[in-house]
Amino acid sequence: MFTQFKDIAYSNIQRFGKKISLIKKGSSTYVAGQGIVNTDDTKIAIYAIIDSFENVEIGELIKAGDIKIIVAENDIKYSISDDKIEIDNIKYNIINVNKIYGGDIVITNEIQLRR
Repeated sequence: MFTQFKDIAYSNIQRFGKKISLIKKGSSTYVAGQGIVNTDDTKIAIYAIIDSFENVEIGELIKAGDIKIIVAENDIKYSISDDKIEIDNIKYNIINVNKIYGGDIVITNEIQLRR
């Protein structure tokens, strides 16, 4: 039953969400005279519902200016804690990922972003 919710969430986020980029951090290489250079970050197109935090949520863990996005579990195929999200050419750090469950199946991810 909850598998259907996962599919419904995915199709609705694809339909009504905004196309953004998940930037998968690549491996770093050392170049003499330049130091460490990232050479192979990968951009992956995904869809998300973009939202803001309420004023009452802002405090120690959530800062003013943080945003949250809802992403279907189908788009998150690995740990993304070291990656970045790009929305309208602005890169955000991933601060926190909350998995939203239906029974024992992850349906969506609520991701906290910060510039």
